[in-house]
Parts: sequence; structure tokens; C-alpha cells
Amino acid sequence: MRSAKEIRRLNFVDVVARLCGGSQTKAADALGYSTPSLVSRYTSGAKDIGDGTARKVEQAFGLGLYWLDTDHAGQRSTVAAPARPRAKPTATPAVAAVASRSGAAGPAVHAAMPSNTAAESATEESASVEPAASPYDLGRARPMQGQVPLISWVQAGALTEVIDNFAPGDGDAWHACPRRHGPHTFALRVRGISMEPKFQDGDIIFVDPDVAAEHGRNVVVRFEDSKEATFKQLLIEGGHQYLRALNPDWPGPRLIEIDASATICGVVIGKFVEC
Repeated sequence: MRSAKEIRRLNFVDVVARLCGGSQTKAADALGYSTPSLVSRYTSGAKDIGDGTARKVEQAFGLGLYWLDTDHAGQRSTVAAPARPRAKPTATPAVAAVASRSGAAGPAVHAAMPSNTAAESATEESASVEPAASPYDLGRARPMQGQVPLISWVQAGALTEVIDNFAPGDGDAWHACPRRHGPHTFALRVRGISMEPKFQDGDIIFVDPDVAAEHGRNVVVRFEDSKEATFKQLLIEGGHQYLRALNPDWPGPRLIEIDASATICGVVIGKFVEC
């Protein structure tokens, strides 16, 4: 059974071969690398393909999320290479080269006996080439369910009201969300003690921008004059919105009113505590 690292490497080799015509330079250009050296190290196995790089490859080549992590061995197509020109009939058998499967150690070679007619020669030439399998769809692999990217508070502060442009490759890591969630859900690591005791420093919270921000929900909010987002409880009273720190011993203001300059990035739907 192939390891996860080897599956990524073989899939990347296939991407370079099929989508870049085997050119590592083209692959490097698509990934924004100044030289193809990294591509070479990834394909050879000298350097492992990390999570961020895997997501970057999938995005750059329009592949499905987690396509690089899925074993496509049973779907790989056989690419036929041109056969050698056949020599005129002689006492020595002619040898025709056929292409091997992508990633195999070397081409398979079949011996063909000399023929006396052009028709026989054509028949033998055709028989010596392994038929190509149906090409597989590079974007067909289903994404692993429940995984969301862990991003920084600066990234959260840079998000717009619509998160469609968020690049999964920007995530520092990926975590399984324990709750049903929308396609734009992301994760953040709690900083500070303002939301204790319910949320401790270092906890990971899952934020869903598609959930309605209602009174009493915990939300992530960004302000126009700040580069980072903040995490507080949302209170709605008499048409006004307030953010409240849950920690009763919080030294800063526990309740602040927000106006149109604030944007709610999403609602907290769950948390994960690392051991």
C-alpha cells in the first residue's frame, strides 16, 4: 500500500506529465516558482509535498480539493509512444517499442516476427502497441469531507463579506469540523482570555460565514481601521449591536457598540481543544 507522501508524489508526477507536457519549467511557472528546482525535488521524492503545497497545486491546475491526496492508480491512462519505424523484412526479428504506464520503470518491449506483406506488417505494428485506457478526470476526486483551513487572525481580518476568494492553500493546517457547516467555513486559534472560561487561549474555533449572526451568538468581527479580526459575543438590543467579552474578569471594556464600520466575518459553530 502506498504511503500518503508517495500518493502525492505520483499524482504530482502525473500532473506535470499530462498538464505540462512533462515540462518542469511549465509546472514551475504555473506554481509561481522562479526555477523548476522545487518541481524536480517534488517529482523525484527528494522533498515531500506538504499540505500547503498540495492545496496550491490543486488550485493552480484547477483540480478538486484533496485530489493530490487521493490514489488514482486505477484510473491512470496508458500513453502510447510512437513505435520505431519497421525495417524491411530480414532474417532478424524486428523489435517494436511500446509505451509503458505513466510512472513505470521503463517501456515494455515486444518482439514481432518479420512479415512478407505490407498488410501483415501493419497488423503486427498495431498489435505491438498496448491500447490506451480511457483518460481519467483530474478534477473528479471528491474532497475529503469536514476539513476546514486554519487561518491567522490577520487573514480573517482581510476577509470580505463574501469568502469565495479565500484560497485553501493559505491555511496553516486543516482540521475536521465536528459540526455541519457551509463551504466557506474556516478555523481560528483563540488568543487571549477575553472569552474565558468557555473559550481558552489556544482553543481552535470553527467559523461559518453562512450562518446568520443572531443575538447571543459568538462571532468573529473585523473593523475597517484594524488589520485583524476580533472574537466576541454578539448582543442585539433595541436595534443596536454590541460585542461582549465573556470573561467577567476581563480588564478591558466588556461591552462595546459596533456600527457600519464593522463586518461580521462569521459565526462560531464549534471548537476543538488540542491535547
